[in-house]
Amino acid sequence: AFMAVDGYESEAGKESVSGDDMVLLSKLLRKYPGQVAFAKTPQAIVSTPPKSDVLSFIQQRWRWSAKTGLNQQISLTLTLGLVWAFHVGLLVGIPYAIFGLVEEESLYMGWGCKLAVDYVMLRTAAQHFEREGLLDWTYPVQSFVHALYVACIGTLSLLPFEFEWKGRRARR
Repeated sequence: AFMAVDGYESEAGKESVSGDDMVLLSKLLRKYPGQVAFAKTPQAIVSTPPKSDVLSFIQQRWRWSAKTGLNQQISLTLTLGLVWAFHVGLLVGIPYAIFGLVEEESLYMGWGCKLAVDYVMLRTAAQHFEREGLLDWTYPVQSFVHALYVACIGTLSLLPFEFEWKGRRARR
């Protein structure tokens, strides 16, 4: 399958400083529709070491989000866009609710949906990775920080600024 799609070779007009994994996955999904699946087994887990500081973390996530344009999956692009817009809406909704521009109940419902959906996804992931202790009393605070993270990194990925990777400056 790797050879049949020309491996990591970029598609015409889709050059990027990184993203060979996304290019490969996109090509495999197109060539073998319905035949690519998530390997839900501990043996398939690939770990990325955590970054040592916040700036490095932001650079890494900015680079990862900049790869979104490499994928050819409309459904993935739409999903990422909706998730970003939802989180921006939740954050913008806070001052709007404070100044009476939106009903507080709408904001509560939005945050309640986020907390519930994220909890189910995180609980499933925690069980899979055998990390049950991750969901504790700090979860609501973590959820707010996550909303800030999604909104900020998603916005950065849309801007034509440079980011740094492996000592090189690159543009999205």
